Amino acid sequence: MNQDGSPDTVFNENGYVKIQIPYLEKLQSVIYNNNFYYVIGVRDDRELSVHRLTENGQIDTQFGNDGLFVQPLNEVLFYNFYFRLHFTMDSQDNLYVGGNVDEPNSYVIIYKIDFDGIVSVKGNSEIVNDYELSQNYPNPFNPETTIRFSLPGAGNVKIVVYNMLGEEVAILLDGVLSAGTHELNFNGSSLTSGVYFYKIEAGNFRAVKKMLLLK
Repeated sequence: MNQDGSPDTVFNENGYVKIQIPYLEKLQSVIYNNNFYYVIGVRDDRELSVHRLTENGQIDTQFGNDGLFVQPLNEVLFYNFYFRLHFTMDSQDNLYVGGNVDEPNSYVIIYKIDFDGIVSVKGNSEIVNDYELSQNYPNPFNPETTIRFSLPGAGNVKIVVYNMLGEEVAILLDGVLSAGTHELNFNGSSLTSGVYFYKIEAGNFRAVKKMLLLK
């Protein structure tokens, strides 16, 4: 029974629910915050994985990459605190990861993860051996087009659109994604017809492609 007296449709009579969560490794914590469950794990490749579930126990595909957010861990945090990580969240859905070391001097490290920078991007976890930025399609386009890119490993990705003068007109993505091939949609309805460039920055990889908006 919920606090408001309504029946609980998620947890069974024994007080638990079984949910299949893909790509979850070494569960660290489950936090309920602002009507969502955040399931937090740590991967051997030094990545923190966060899945967000609705109150009905469904994966929230509007969060991160189809419900999964991947954040490379600070090396100090990972190697020293791997088995002693602690997690909490604030009212703005920021996640705080912390740990302490007893020797040689006792201290605490707190790592803040802001989910505001992530966007919903279609993608899959197929094995990718190298970075790649594909030509948008359709091209020319009006007003929407799709940009496809591949990542051999998880990390921060930034994709920006520029006009012919080199001026920034849109930031399509600035956040952490998992390895694999991803697609995102660009809507140029607010722009005038002309040539534009989209640039990706991921790790040490940089690439630029040209696209044509025809209205």
